[in-house]
Amino acid sequence: MLFAGDHPCHWAGPLERVIAAAERILGLGPEVVVPGHGGLLDAAGVREHIGYLERLRDHAADCFERGVDLPEATARFLADGGFELGLPERVLITLATEYRHLRGGDERPDLVAAVGAAARLAWEWEHHPSRSPGPAPSGPEPSAPGGGRSFAA
Repeated sequence: MLFAGDHPCHWAGPLERVIAAAERILGLGPEVVVPGHGGLLDAAGVREHIGYLERLRDHAADCFERGVDLPEATARFLADGGFELGLPERVLITLATEYRHLRGGDERPDLVAAVGAAARLAWEWEHHPSRSPGPAPSGPEPSAPGGGRSFAA
């Protein structure tokens, strides 16, 4: 549940629970933490990761409240200083998970749509390296209520 060096990818969430779990790890007073992905972390690294998760949680809530679709919410997060970590396409999946929880979490995740959207985003950024992180590439996605592009992840 902890990531080092790359954007995390959380399929279950909500981020509030992930943050609580990371805080619980800190409460154990570890000198070294072995994350699920990436290099070793110390307590400061775990606190930094918690800060990232809090920023992402708050961003998701703000975008959701404003009716921002997932590709645009992803692009805004990455453009606002979130592009320095590896695997930025994971932000889309984590935001989709958080949106699902903000909607009440009733629907079953569409994993194919989530992975497809993340793959399109990764491909677009890889093939246009001079491009600043902008809106995720468009393509067929199930429509969200209200006509916006979205998917239930």
